[in-house]
Amino acid sequence: KGSRVVTLRSHAVIYNATAASLEVSVTPTGWTSDFGEAEAYSLANSSYPSIRDLTRTVNLSGRRFEERVNTDGLNVLPHLIFVVEPFGSFPLPVLYCQQSVIRFRPPQEDSSDTFYQWSDIAFDTSRLPRKKDRHFITKCKPADPDALMGHLTGTSSNLSSSMFDSSTFLYGVRMSPGVPDTKSCTVVVAPPLLIENLLPCTLEYSLICKRSGQTTVEGEIERGMERPVHFLGGSDQSTLSFKLAGFVSRAVVEVGTSLSTETLELLDDQKRVLVLRLEFSSSDNVRKVLVYCKYWFINKTGLRLLYKQMYLGYIAAGQSKWEREVCKLADNPADWYDDSRTEKSQEKPFLFDYVPKIDIRESRVSVKIADSTWSKGIVLGGEGSSGIIEISDSFQPGKPTRYFELVAYIERGRTKYWRTKVVVFAPRYVVVNQTESNITFAQAPHDGKGQAYELQPQAQLPFHWPNLNGISRVQVKQSQNDWLWSGYFPIDNIGSFTFKMRNKDAT
Repeated sequence: KGSRVVTLRSHAVIYNATAASLEVSVTPTGWTSDFGEAEAYSLANSSYPSIRDLTRTVNLSGRRFEERVNTDGLNVLPHLIFVVEPFGSFPLPVLYCQQSVIRFRPPQEDSSDTFYQWSDIAFDTSRLPRKKDRHFITKCKPADPDALMGHLTGTSSNLSSSMFDSSTFLYGVRMSPGVPDTKSCTVVVAPPLLIENLLPCTLEYSLICKRSGQTTVEGEIERGMERPVHFLGGSDQSTLSFKLAGFVSRAVVEVGTSLSTETLELLDDQKRVLVLRLEFSSSDNVRKVLVYCKYWFINKTGLRLLYKQMYLGYIAAGQSKWEREVCKLADNPADWYDDSRTEKSQEKPFLFDYVPKIDIRESRVSVKIADSTWSKGIVLGGEGSSGIIEISDSFQPGKPTRYFELVAYIERGRTKYWRTKVVVFAPRYVVVNQTESNITFAQAPHDGKGQAYELQPQAQLPFHWPNLNGISRVQVKQSQNDWLWSGYFPIDNIGSFTFKMRNKDAT
């Protein structure tokens, strides 16, 4: 209070919006100054000058490429060749911006080896767009097809030799006007086809030329990654083939050019169908294909689960190795959760989608634990929904039938996976011992003959009812023999409460 605040600020601010470092000299009014490789303009509704490149090349192709710039009809300036890294940009020197041509090609490994010719379209900077974007598909043909085939097949495993029958290396090019009332422009170079894997596993793909029937390119795409494809076999109409590990058949679909969604089917070794979804889009001469699955099942029970679509006579595709496994649960639940069992439980996302059927009844999902019976069907609802799954164990003569309770809740996939619903299966009850001594708990009433389970301090164990015909109440006591069981209490309500355990010697 009573203090004076003095604020100091710059009299002038200059923004650098170029792709490189910038040197600026300030001169008195009436003098001339050279901004080198940039042009000054005022930002909208601002008096601050900003400096940016006149013409800039942006590489969105996913691969390095070479760019050649030479003056059109003028021999006073030498031609320039420089490499633009993936997702990088490069500003044209100002002397080349007004009257020059730009061409592209894949990078050469050695100056003495010329595998590709320059692009068949020369982009004239004197005819840059001033109002609307312009779109092109430009081709780079092999300079020496035999040498190129020998080089690429020796260094890359995802290229087929047949791709060189009518081979072209394609780029999609968009030329966009820069700041209004300036002669600036941005040249964006992208692949003609982009495949994005939105599955939780590696996706195998191959591109087949529809005209020749030959495979032009093939490879693998890791989870969440994109793969640019520049070889289209010389034909605009191609088909894509996809395959996943554990499935014996490939799914083939035509590459679309308009916004659409399609489904494709893969078969596992038992000829059961897995439905995947494709989303096609086209922008800036780039056709993009997204591959995803409608549902991911996450098993957090620690036990083996099997899934099936109700009203179908077989389990969902992709479960053959778990189906063949003989799985019987021991009497003590502590023996259900050893390391080997946890590793075998389907903790990785399991791909699921409803198989189209004639049955008009609503599609539901049933779940099975180990060798239990199948649960009643559950509806996979919207984001944030949850439900309880009740499963009775298979009948065993002379033993009470166990009763399992699971909870299933649905989340929307995060970030780029928003198209997928993630369904998480977890035990409904987990007993955690936060005391400083061993405790024993059991389904009430415990008569000394039923199952009782011991937990060490800070340990936890999922709980399922040992007797289907018993009451849904629990008893607890300290594990020493001189302690009595507590009273019965329910565990199906969220909240806190107090119970008492008595020592036999207590008076």
